[in-house]
Amino acid sequence: MLKFYLMSRLTKFLGDTIQLCVKHNVELKLIPSSSVVVDANVTSSGYFDDTSLVVATKRPDWVDVLVHETCHLDQYIEKAPCYKKGEKGIFITDDWLDGRRVSKTQLVEAFKNIILMELDCEQRTVKKIKKYKLNINLSKYIQQSNSYLFSYWATYRDRKWYPFPYSNPKIVKNMPKKFLSVKEYMAPYNKYLKLYK
Repeated sequence: MLKFYLMSRLTKFLGDTIQLCVKHNVELKLIPSSSVVVDANVTSSGYFDDTSLVVATKRPDWVDVLVHETCHLDQYIEKAPCYKKGEKGIFITDDWLDGRRVSKTQLVEAFKNIILMELDCEQRTVKKIKKYKLNINLSKYIQQSNSYLFSYWATYRDRKWYPFPYSNPKIVKNMPKKFLSVKEYMAPYNKYLKLYK
């Protein structure tokens, strides 16, 4: 009985997601693999890029990832200011990671905007998990989210991406179980940053 109830909540969420994608002309791709290719140098568990919502489904956390990516879709539909600034920040950081010269001021602002966008998305994700009563452990999800949010400042520190920090038990178990301020995610000597090597 409980399994049926949990499946019906997931079915409702999936149905609403499909309707939203159709309405806004966004292609939904659920890929049967453990990761998806974002571009030539980057793989991810999922992404949203204004025209496509893509999620790797051969992962135990694929529903979590799907909820997260639908919240980026929500940001896009609502024209949330943090989404536009975050997108711009991603282009700047990608250029910097490819070796292009970017001023320190511009780079710090780019990372700040990405973290703001992702923090807003994570907060929306928690609300959506609650709304649909999905079978997702919220404390663990917030810890995984924090591992992702801190990874951006670790990327700034080391000039390299930290792929899938939310799948690393050593990092996740040491993360706070609540969301923090953007200032805390960007603190250069934060104890959490020591977990990214």
